[in-house]
Amino acid sequence: MTSYLASLSPTQAAVVRLVNFYGQASASQVRRALYIGTPRGMAARSSRHLKALSERGHIKRLPFKLSGFQRGSGECVYARVDSKARIPNLHTLDITEIAVLMVQQGTRPIEFYPEPYSHDIWGGVQLKPDFYVKIGARHFFGEMDLGTEFAAALSAQMNAYQRAYYGMDGGSFPKVLFICHTPERRRFIQREIDKKPVRALFDVVLFDEAIGAMQ
Repeated sequence: MTSYLASLSPTQAAVVRLVNFYGQASASQVRRALYIGTPRGMAARSSRHLKALSERGHIKRLPFKLSGFQRGSGECVYARVDSKARIPNLHTLDITEIAVLMVQQGTRPIEFYPEPYSHDIWGGVQLKPDFYVKIGARHFFGEMDLGTEFAAALSAQMNAYQRAYYGMDGGSFPKVLFICHTPERRRFIQREIDKKPVRALFDVVLFDEAIGAMQ
Protein backbone atom coordinates (compact mmCIF):
# COMPACT_ATOMS: atom_id res chain seq x y z
CA MET A 1 0.00 0.00 0.00
CA THR A 2 1.19 3.52 -0.71
CA SER A 3 2.88 4.82 2.45
CA TYR A 4 0.65 7.85 2.89
CA LEU A 5 -2.42 5.55 2.91
CA ALA A 6 -0.96 3.14 5.47
CA SER A 7 -2.43 5.08 8.40
CA LEU A 8 -5.96 4.93 6.98
CA SER A 9 -8.59 2.25 7.48
CA PRO A 10 -9.18 -0.08 4.50
CA THR A 11 -12.38 1.76 3.61
CA GLN A 12 -10.78 5.20 3.92
CA ALA A 13 -7.87 4.08 1.73
CA ALA A 14 -10.37 2.72 -0.82
CA VAL A 15 -12.09 6.13 -0.93
CA VAL A 16 -8.79 7.87 -1.71
CA ARG A 17 -7.92 5.32 -4.39
CA LEU A 18 -11.36 5.68 -6.01
CA VAL A 19 -11.15 9.48 -6.16
CA ASN A 20 -7.56 9.36 -7.45
CA PHE A 21 -8.39 6.80 -10.12
CA TYR A 22 -11.50 8.47 -11.53
CA GLY A 23 -10.45 12.07 -10.97
CA GLN A 24 -13.75 13.18 -9.46
CA ALA A 25 -16.53 11.45 -7.54
CA SER A 26 -19.64 12.73 -5.82
CA ALA A 27 -20.46 11.85 -2.22
CA SER A 28 -23.22 9.49 -3.34
CA GLN A 29 -20.96 7.78 -5.88
CA VAL A 30 -18.37 7.08 -3.18
CA ARG A 31 -21.08 5.83 -0.83
CA ARG A 32 -22.72 3.54 -3.37
CA ALA A 33 -19.43 2.11 -4.60
CA LEU A 34 -17.73 1.35 -1.30
CA TYR A 35 -20.13 1.21 1.65
CA ILE A 36 -22.56 -1.44 2.82
CA GLY A 37 -25.24 -1.45 5.51
CA THR A 38 -28.39 0.55 6.13
CA PRO A 39 -28.86 3.75 4.12
CA ARG A 40 -28.56 5.83 7.27
CA GLY A 41 -25.43 4.04 8.43
CA MET A 42 -23.79 4.23 5.00
CA ALA A 43 -24.51 7.96 4.78
CA ALA A 44 -23.12 8.64 8.26
CA ARG A 45 -19.92 6.65 7.78
CA SER A 46 -19.18 7.92 4.29
CA SER A 47 -19.82 11.54 5.30
CA ARG A 48 -17.52 11.18 8.30
CA HIS A 49 -14.76 9.63 6.20
CA LEU A 50 -15.04 12.17 3.37
CA LYS A 51 -14.89 15.06 5.81
CA ALA A 52 -11.84 13.66 7.59
CA LEU A 53 -10.01 12.74 4.38
CA SER A 54 -10.54 16.18 2.85
CA GLU A 55 -9.52 17.96 6.07
CA ARG A 56 -6.34 15.84 6.30
CA GLY A 57 -5.43 16.58 2.69
CA HIS A 58 -5.90 13.10 1.21
CA ILE A 59 -8.59 14.30 -1.20
CA LYS A 60 -9.93 17.70 -2.23
CA ARG A 61 -13.50 18.84 -1.73
CA LEU A 62 -14.58 21.19 -4.49
CA PRO A 63 -16.08 24.50 -3.34
CA PHE A 64 -19.16 24.18 -5.54
CA LYS A 65 -21.79 21.50 -4.98
CA LEU A 66 -23.88 19.71 -7.56
CA SER A 67 -27.17 21.50 -8.03
CA GLY A 68 -30.02 20.10 -10.05
CA PHE A 69 -27.68 17.40 -11.36
CA GLN A 70 -29.10 13.97 -12.10
CA ARG A 71 -27.07 12.31 -9.35
CA GLY A 72 -28.16 14.53 -6.52
CA SER A 73 -28.84 18.11 -5.54
CA GLY A 74 -26.57 19.94 -3.12
CA GLU A 75 -23.99 17.11 -3.17
CA CYS A 76 -20.31 17.62 -2.56
CA VAL A 77 -17.83 16.46 -5.17
CA TYR A 78 -14.31 15.28 -4.37
CA ALA A 79 -11.21 15.39 -6.55
CA ARG A 80 -7.54 14.48 -6.39
CA VAL A 81 -5.54 16.79 -4.16
CA ASP A 82 -3.49 18.00 -7.14
CA SER A 83 -6.58 18.78 -9.21
CA LYS A 84 -6.91 22.32 -10.56
CA ALA A 85 -10.68 21.92 -10.90
CA ARG A 86 -12.87 24.46 -9.13
CA ILE A 87 -16.25 23.06 -10.14
CA PRO A 88 -17.67 19.56 -10.74
CA ASN A 89 -16.81 18.13 -14.15
CA LEU A 90 -20.01 16.50 -15.40
CA HIS A 91 -18.12 14.56 -18.07
CA THR A 92 -15.80 12.99 -15.48
CA LEU A 93 -18.70 12.30 -13.13
CA ASP A 94 -20.58 10.49 -15.90
CA ILE A 95 -17.62 8.15 -16.35
CA THR A 96 -17.44 7.56 -12.59
CA GLU A 97 -21.18 6.86 -12.55
CA ILE A 98 -20.87 4.12 -15.19
CA ALA A 99 -18.32 2.32 -13.00
CA VAL A 100 -20.48 2.76 -9.89
CA LEU A 101 -23.57 1.42 -11.66
CA MET A 102 -21.60 -1.67 -12.69
CA VAL A 103 -20.80 -2.30 -9.03
CA GLN A 104 -24.40 -1.71 -7.93
CA GLN A 105 -25.90 -3.96 -10.61
CA GLY A 106 -23.50 -6.80 -10.03
CA THR A 107 -21.52 -6.34 -13.23
CA ARG A 108 -17.94 -7.30 -12.52
CA PRO A 109 -15.62 -5.92 -15.18
CA ILE A 110 -12.28 -7.63 -15.50
CA GLU A 111 -10.91 -4.22 -16.41
CA PHE A 112 -12.30 -0.68 -16.22
CA TYR A 113 -10.05 2.20 -17.19
CA PRO A 114 -11.27 5.81 -17.25
CA GLU A 115 -9.32 8.44 -19.13
CA PRO A 116 -6.37 8.93 -19.33
CA TYR A 117 -5.67 5.27 -18.47
CA SER A 118 -7.93 4.22 -21.36
CA HIS A 119 -5.73 5.95 -23.94
CA ASP A 120 -3.71 3.50 -26.00
CA ILE A 121 -2.58 2.57 -29.51
CA TRP A 122 -4.81 0.16 -31.45
CA GLY A 123 -4.01 -0.85 -35.00
CA GLY A 124 -1.26 1.77 -35.13
CA VAL A 125 -3.70 4.57 -34.19
CA GLN A 126 -3.63 6.53 -30.94
CA LEU A 127 -7.15 6.31 -29.47
CA LYS A 128 -8.41 8.34 -26.53
CA PRO A 129 -11.77 6.88 -25.44
CA ASP A 130 -13.39 8.20 -22.29
CA PHE A 131 -13.21 4.71 -20.84
CA TYR A 132 -12.29 1.15 -21.75
CA VAL A 133 -14.07 -1.76 -20.13
CA LYS A 134 -13.75 -5.51 -20.50
CA ILE A 135 -16.53 -7.75 -19.20
CA GLY A 136 -15.88 -11.43 -19.76
CA ALA A 137 -15.03 -11.94 -23.43
CA ARG A 138 -16.57 -8.61 -24.48
CA HIS A 139 -14.88 -5.23 -24.41
CA PHE A 140 -15.94 -1.70 -25.19
CA PHE A 141 -14.67 1.80 -25.80
CA GLY A 142 -16.97 4.28 -24.11
CA GLU A 143 -17.56 7.82 -25.38
CA MET A 144 -19.56 10.01 -23.01
CA ASP A 145 -21.44 12.60 -25.04
CA LEU A 146 -22.52 15.91 -23.53
CA GLY A 147 -24.12 17.18 -26.73
CA THR A 148 -21.41 19.71 -27.49
CA GLU A 149 -19.69 18.21 -30.55
CA PHE A 150 -20.78 19.04 -34.09
CA ALA A 151 -21.24 16.41 -36.79
CA ALA A 152 -17.76 17.00 -38.23
CA ALA A 153 -16.09 16.30 -34.88
CA LEU A 154 -18.14 13.15 -34.32
CA SER A 155 -17.34 11.94 -37.81
CA ALA A 156 -13.60 12.51 -37.28
CA GLN A 157 -13.78 10.61 -34.00
CA MET A 158 -15.50 7.67 -35.68
CA ASN A 159 -12.99 7.75 -38.54
CA ALA A 160 -10.13 7.32 -36.06
CA TYR A 161 -11.80 4.22 -34.65
CA GLN A 162 -12.33 2.85 -38.15
CA ARG A 163 -8.66 3.39 -39.04
CA ALA A 164 -7.65 1.53 -35.90
CA TYR A 165 -10.07 -1.28 -36.73
CA TYR A 166 -8.69 -1.64 -40.25
CA GLY A 167 -5.14 -1.56 -38.89
CA MET A 168 -5.63 -4.47 -36.50
CA ASP A 169 -3.54 -7.55 -37.21
CA GLY A 170 -5.67 -10.17 -35.50
CA GLY A 171 -7.53 -10.01 -32.21
CA SER A 172 -10.92 -8.51 -31.50
CA PHE A 173 -11.65 -4.82 -31.65
CA PRO A 174 -13.82 -3.25 -28.92
CA LYS A 175 -17.33 -2.08 -29.68
CA VAL A 176 -17.47 1.72 -29.63
CA LEU A 177 -20.39 2.83 -27.47
CA PHE A 178 -21.55 6.43 -27.58
CA ILE A 179 -23.54 7.34 -24.45
CA CYS A 180 -25.78 10.40 -24.49
CA HIS A 181 -28.55 11.97 -22.40
CA THR A 182 -31.40 12.81 -24.79
CA PRO A 183 -33.28 10.99 -27.58
CA GLU A 184 -32.60 13.92 -29.90
CA ARG A 185 -28.87 13.59 -29.41
CA ARG A 186 -29.05 9.84 -29.90
CA ARG A 187 -30.71 10.35 -33.27
CA PHE A 188 -28.05 12.91 -34.19
CA ILE A 189 -25.21 10.48 -33.39
CA GLN A 190 -27.00 7.59 -35.10
CA ARG A 191 -27.16 9.61 -38.34
CA GLU A 192 -23.38 9.92 -38.26
CA ILE A 193 -22.97 6.21 -37.52
CA ASP A 194 -25.19 5.34 -40.49
CA LYS A 195 -22.79 7.15 -42.82
CA LYS A 196 -19.86 4.93 -41.86
CA PRO A 197 -18.81 1.85 -43.86
CA VAL A 198 -18.37 -0.19 -40.66
CA ARG A 199 -21.61 0.76 -38.93
CA ALA A 200 -21.54 -2.40 -36.78
CA LEU A 201 -18.46 -1.06 -35.05
CA PHE A 202 -20.55 1.62 -33.32
CA ASP A 203 -23.63 1.89 -31.17
CA VAL A 204 -25.35 4.77 -29.39
CA VAL A 205 -27.51 4.51 -26.27
CA LEU A 206 -29.05 6.74 -23.67
CA PHE A 207 -27.19 6.95 -20.37
CA ASP A 208 -29.76 4.79 -18.54
CA GLU A 209 -29.32 2.05 -21.18
CA ALA A 210 -25.53 1.92 -21.08
CA ILE A 211 -25.07 -0.85 -18.52
CA GLY A 212 -27.56 -3.10 -20.29
CA ALA A 213 -25.82 -2.52 -23.62
CA MET A 214 -22.54 -3.80 -22.15
CA GLN A 215 -23.92 -6.96 -20.56
